[in-house]
Amino acid sequence: MADTIRTLADLQTLLADNTTGDASPQDVRDFLVSCFPYSLEIPAPAFYAVVGSPALGQTGGLRGSAWHMDAAAEEAVAVTIPLPVGWRRTGTFKVTVYFSMASATSGDVVVRVMGDAYADGANLAAAAVDQSVTVTVPGTAEFLKLQEFSSAITIGATDRMLQIRVGRVGDDGADDATGDLYFHGVSLAVT
Repeated sequence: MADTIRTLADLQTLLADNTTGDASPQDVRDFLVSCFPYSLEIPAPAFYAVVGSPALGQTGGLRGSAWHMDAAAEEAVAVTIPLPVGWRRTGTFKVTVYFSMASATSGDVVVRVMGDAYADGANLAAAAVDQSVTVTVPGTAEFLKLQEFSSAITIGATDRMLQIRVGRVGDDGADDATGDLYFHGVSLAVT
């Protein structure tokens, strides 16, 4: 079966169908995935600087916000949020980073993601996921690149808070793209 997100009108029709017991297993699955969010997008302005001196500034033709991360140093930003209620069960989620480059360039950047979900009384200094990925940059300035990280962050049934840290490891030898990396935000998807 597929996970099909339906509009409110479609869901209202589905419920009307079920008065006679006509809702199929696919209809029920579509209802569940439509009502319970399985992803969360967090934009760049929600993050704060934690390593180096990244700068929050404007980018793109629409003048959107992005964290500008330097090519010569490690710079990172982080966000702390309450865990969405629908995610408070045992499972995992993956992080996808949205970024672009400030100028036309070639080569690679090293992007690092750290994160964990925490329960009451947990050690906030520990991060269960710490993964760096070398990514080939788009050759054109301000072209969006999405990078999904393979390491999933585990959620426990008692977890209540989520911390995510994203950065560019510009001082890594594998990071050879010139110019700033523009960090636009992340998408978290329940797996």
